[in-house]
Amino acid sequence: MTKPCLLAVDDDPVNLEIIGAIFEAADIDIVYAHEGLSALRILESDKRCDLVLLDRMMPEVDGLTVLRRMKATPRLAAIPVIMQTAAAAPEDVAEGLRAGAYYYLTKPYTPDAVRTIVAKRTARARAARRRVRGHARGDRGVALDRARFVLGADLARRDRARKPARRAQPRSGPGSLRTR
Repeated sequence: MTKPCLLAVDDDPVNLEIIGAIFEAADIDIVYAHEGLSALRILESDKRCDLVLLDRMMPEVDGLTVLRRMKATPRLAAIPVIMQTAAAAPEDVAEGLRAGAYYYLTKPYTPDAVRTIVAKRTARARAARRRVRGHARGDRGVALDRARFVLGADLARRDRARKPARRAQPRSGPGSLRTR
């Protein structure tokens, strides 16, 4: 199985070094871009990137512009983007998420936080690729799992529909609110 690929985009070389150090021991390939335009060139090339760790505030082409261009390009739209930035005001966070960021990570962040976010997202990407490959080659196990899931949901829905609605039994005796 191929390693997941992370595109790290930041105009500050020190931040890129920090990202490299954070993922040094991880089983992940990292591609670096020092500005937004080179990130777009990398993404539009044949290089397969599973995830983008994108700085929001960069000169010339900023992170939001890169993100919006990615989401407007069908081949790139599904690539998750983790926006990492010092712009932490609620309106900045909302703007980044509205633009299509998968996660909005504010600086300074802990290495464990970014590692966890990236690990969860790459695990989801790997699982999705396995499902796609399974369907493409007609993997009966994947198809059976899907059929069992759908059938189980249908049976549960049918069982709920068959059960008579429980009605509260009228109460009588002391403490009862019913009067004649």
